[in-house]
Amino acid sequence: MRVAMTPHRSQRTVGATVGDSASTVLGRYPDDGQWAERLESDLVTLRERTVTPSAMMGHTRPDRNIEDRTLGDEFVTAATAARLRLERGLERLLIALQAEDWHERAAAARVLGERRAHRAVERLLSALNDEDPDVRTEAAYALGLLDDRIAVEPLMAILEEGDEHFGPQQAAADVLGDLGDPRATATLFALLRRSEEESLEPDLLVSAACSLAALGDRRAVEPLLKIADDEEAWEPSDQAAALGALADLGFREPLLEAVDDQRRSGHMRELAAEELASRRESPRPGPFGA
Repeated sequence: MRVAMTPHRSQRTVGATVGDSASTVLGRYPDDGQWAERLESDLVTLRERTVTPSAMMGHTRPDRNIEDRTLGDEFVTAATAARLRLERGLERLLIALQAEDWHERAAAARVLGERRAHRAVERLLSALNDEDPDVRTEAAYALGLLDDRIAVEPLMAILEEGDEHFGPQQAAADVLGDLGDPRATATLFALLRRSEEESLEPDLLVSAACSLAALGDRRAVEPLLKIADDEEAWEPSDQAAALGALADLGFREPLLEAVDDQRRSGHMRELAAEELASRRESPRPGPFGA
């Protein structure tokens, strides 16, 4: 049985964003008998864009820029997911996965993953081909939560054939490391090699390298070292994730040194300490989860 692995940096980031949004949503709707009504009202307001999401949460911003609209999409998806979590049966979620509104489809995929709804595997696999990239992304992460290796080849195809949007590729790279199937190593390594010839999203490269390490493949060492050593090109969170992945492959010294390295920023040392602590608290699996 595969031992559950510590989520990659990118997964923690996504999880934190989703969790914070959902917590904020739930905080607005106390259990006073009018929860559903207020939630529906806010969903309508957001969809009509009559106010910005930041204004709804008590912050005033005069502009409605891309960042605000992105927050709005996440708020709507998180709020819809909060509503769908009230549904007791699986059928309602499966219907929502076919809804006309992409927020509804994305939220349904999210909740199906949270519920470990294995009966929905085939529907989620189909959702990997949804016309909306956010739905494809949520479906990929949901399949990772289901921990079913039937998803490995479709996820590999996302990276091999390419997706014009970053989200589905990021999710595929993350989840392939968690599924623990060595078939994915060639695809992940090919992605890293491709980055030598063309520009790819930095977060995608970090996810690919960390997942390759999670699968016990030491070809990840060189790209991980490059990420860990270059403070100008990479964010501290990327570097900390790389150091953690190196430790999982048996190279603990760079992580240990980073914790006390005064040449690094305080934020970087703090992130490195968190990576180290997480590995002391839970034993790490060997290659392929053995």
